[in-house]
Amino acid sequence: MLKKPREEIKNASYPKRALNYCIDSICILLLIFIATTITGIVIIFFKMMLHIYHIASLQTTTSIFLIEAGLVALGYYIYFEVNGGKTIGKFLSSTKVVMQDGSPLTFRATLKRSIVRFMPFEEWSFVGSDHLFLHDKWSKTKVVSDQSSAFLGFKFIGIIVIAFIITFYLQKWMIEVVNPEYMNHANYLILNN
Repeated sequence: MLKKPREEIKNASYPKRALNYCIDSICILLLIFIATTITGIVIIFFKMMLHIYHIASLQTTTSIFLIEAGLVALGYYIYFEVNGGKTIGKFLSSTKVVMQDGSPLTFRATLKRSIVRFMPFEEWSFVGSDHLFLHDKWSKTKVVSDQSSAFLGFKFIGIIVIAFIITFYLQKWMIEVVNPEYMNHANYLILNN
């Protein structure tokens, strides 16, 4: 019996990878906005419930939000790449991540890829003869063309955009309604003590 030769896997072009990066960056920023808004609401809610009216220092708040932003970005890449090797950007550009031998991505490789992305200037590491990024080299993975449908990517973007709009109005409500009441009560307690 003759074996069918394995089809050659074509590496994704640099423009497709740049498109992936742009789309994924936008999705991550939207998710960070949503996550930090929710965290802000939770912090204000608990402060109101516990009658704690001093404002946390800017350094503390910034540190919390930076850690949260890093975790959101890490979680985004791990979640999507473990579940099929495709982020939203990869869905839309018809690409996916596989191991260098063409086998499906492992959790360990996904974790390496995701952590290495946080290295300074990692975005510029494709320069060279092989045009691979550090997160590809160190995790022994590559991004290849994939002919599956981009519909699922649009579905994810729709969900993120709807969540963003809801969060935007929630944040607007928080600034206009909750914050003045919170600050007026805090000022009243400070002035009358």
